[in-house]
Amino acid sequence: MVQQQRVDNGSIQRLWERWPWLAATTGAVVVMASGYYVIRTQSFPTAAPSEPAVAAEPAVTTITALGRLEPSGDVINLSAPSAGERARVEQLLVKQGDRIKVGQTIAILDTQPLLQAAVVEAERKVAIAQAEVARVKAGAQTGDITAQAAEVDRLSLEREDQIAAQSAALRRIQATRLGDIEAQQAVVDRIQAELDSAQIDARRYRTLKSEGAITDTELERFELTEKTARKRLQEAQAALNRTRGARQAEIEEATANLSRIQSGQQQLIRSATATLDRITEVRPEDVQAAEAQVRAAQATVATAKLNAQQATVRSSQNGTVLKIHTRAGERLRPEGILDVGQTQTMMAIAEIYESDIGKVKIGQAAIVTSDVIAGELTGTVADIGLQIQPQGASDANPSANVDGRIIEVKVELDGPSSQKVNRLTNLQVEVKIQRGNKS
Repeated sequence: MVQQQRVDNGSIQRLWERWPWLAATTGAVVVMASGYYVIRTQSFPTAAPSEPAVAAEPAVTTITALGRLEPSGDVINLSAPSAGERARVEQLLVKQGDRIKVGQTIAILDTQPLLQAAVVEAERKVAIAQAEVARVKAGAQTGDITAQAAEVDRLSLEREDQIAAQSAALRRIQATRLGDIEAQQAVVDRIQAELDSAQIDARRYRTLKSEGAITDTELERFELTEKTARKRLQEAQAALNRTRGARQAEIEEATANLSRIQSGQQQLIRSATATLDRITEVRPEDVQAAEAQVRAAQATVATAKLNAQQATVRSSQNGTVLKIHTRAGERLRPEGILDVGQTQTMMAIAEIYESDIGKVKIGQAAIVTSDVIAGELTGTVADIGLQIQPQGASDANPSANVDGRIIEVKVELDGPSSQKVNRLTNLQVEVKIQRGNKS
C-alpha cells in the first residue's frame, strides 16, 4: 500500500511538472479553432432570415387623409339685418332640406306690424303735407282758421295716444325683464344647490379615499360631478347677467322712443300752431316751406319702407336649407336663422399633412369612404389650399397623430356621388387620392 501511494504521488508530481506545456497546447488549439470559425463564417456567410429592408418597398400609390363633406361653395348663414337683432321670428316659411331661391322669403319677424304701421303713418303725413301745400297756394278760405285749430287739437290728442301706447310698451318690457330675470335666477339657485350637494359628496369621498375605502376612479367620478356643477353655475350666472343687460338695453331704447315721440309730436303741434298764425297771408316762402314739408314727409316714407323690409328675411342665394338655428317664436340667435348650401355638388375637404402636399395635384382621382356610406364615392382634386393650419379631423386610433399640420384639399364629387351624400354635410370621411392619375 505504501508503494502504491508513492507511485500516485510521483504521477501527480510529473503532471504538475507538465502543466505549463498542457496549458499552452490547449490555448493554441482554442485560438486555432476560433480563427477557423471566423474565416469560415466570412467566406461562407450564413443565410440571414428574410428582412423587409432587403426587399424593395412597394411604391406608394395613394395618399390617405381624413376629411369632411361640404356643399360646393361656402355655406351661407342667413340672418336678419342688424336693426332686427332684438326681434323674434314670427313666421318661419321653410324647413330643413327645402330648396330655396334667391330673393325667396324665408322668415318674417315680429317687428313687421310695427314697422308697417310706421309706413302707413309716414304716408299719412305726406298726405297732410300735400294738403297743406294746396291750402297755402289757395290762400286763406273761410273756415281755414277753424280747421287749422282743429288740426292742432288732433295732433295734441295723437301725441297723447302715442305717448300712452309707448308708455304701455315700456311697462310691458320692464315686466318681461323682471320675469326673465326671476326665471334665470331660479336656474342659478337650482344649480347652486346641485353644486353644494356635489361638494359635500366630493369631500366625503375624499375622506373615504384617504382611508383607503374607495378607489381613485370612484373619487374622480364625484370630483367630476362637482366640477361640472361649478361650470354649469358659471354659465347660468353669465346667462343671468346677459338677461339683465339685454332687457336693460330694451328698456333704454323704449324710453328713448318715448322721448322722441314726446319731442317729435310737440314739434308737429308747434308747426301746426305756427301755420294757424300764418294762414291769413300767402307768401312764396310759405309755399316753399310747405313743399319742403312734403319732401321731408316723402323721405320719411322711404325710410319707413326700408325699415319695414328688414322685417322680411330673404335668401341671398339658391341652395338647400342645411340647418335651422332659430325657429318661430324664438329670439334671433347669434348663429342666425338658418344655413344654406349648394348641395347639388358636394365636396370632400381632405386634410393632407404638409409633408404629403407636394404629391397632390389638381385633377387627380380620389375615392371617398365612410362607415355610414355604402360603397365608395368618387371625385377629383379641384383645389389645393394655400394655408397650413392645425388638424381639424380626429382619428379614433389612439396612436394617431392629432397635432399634425395640414393643408385643406378640395375633392369635387361626381354627380351620382354628390346626390348620394347631399344630406350629409360635415360627415367625417376618409379620402384616398390616387397618385399618377392627373388628367
